[in-house]
Amino acid sequence: MFGNELSELRVDDEVPEVPVFLVRCVRRLEELMEAVGIYRVNGDAAAVQKVRLDVDRDNWKTLETTRDVSLLASTLKLFFRELPEPLIGRETRDRLYGCAYEKGDALAASIRRAIDETMDVPRSKEVLRYSSIYCYCPQGLRRCKLSFSFCWVFFGGHSNVAINLLTFLKRKTFSEQ
Repeated sequence: MFGNELSELRVDDEVPEVPVFLVRCVRRLEELMEAVGIYRVNGDAAAVQKVRLDVDRDNWKTLETTRDVSLLASTLKLFFRELPEPLIGRETRDRLYGCAYEKGDALAASIRRAIDETMDVPRSKEVLRYSSIYCYCPQGLRRCKLSFSFCWVFFGGHSNVAINLLTFLKRKTFSEQ
């Protein structure tokens, strides 16, 4: 599961094209979510590795029974960090940065074009959509916002305007399709 191409991962039956790990981890986080900023606090490194190894062996017990939100958030960040290619690659990132200062309909159109024209890794658009919707506001909690550290993972370490772009992706671009 960890360290593999998105196209090689088993997908969830209910959420087509999204890896089963991502769906299960997000659902568990939603069950436990009560705080803002969960991605800022790191989970215990040894426990994160245990979850990683268990999931790689198709053993979901630790992931599904833990009550440690930081452990789940850290494991989710590790999943994205270990992708062979960042979810949002350099070309897409550069195009999105170019869109950042546009407004209104022009911004929406530019973001859609940037994603459609540059994100060609199989399943990357679906994973971005699923992740940005969840991270912006899980299960309708209006006080939740995408944390900078998680956004950093999406953009492979380059996120000057990433939070604004991903927030926009969730609210406008994907919801209108």
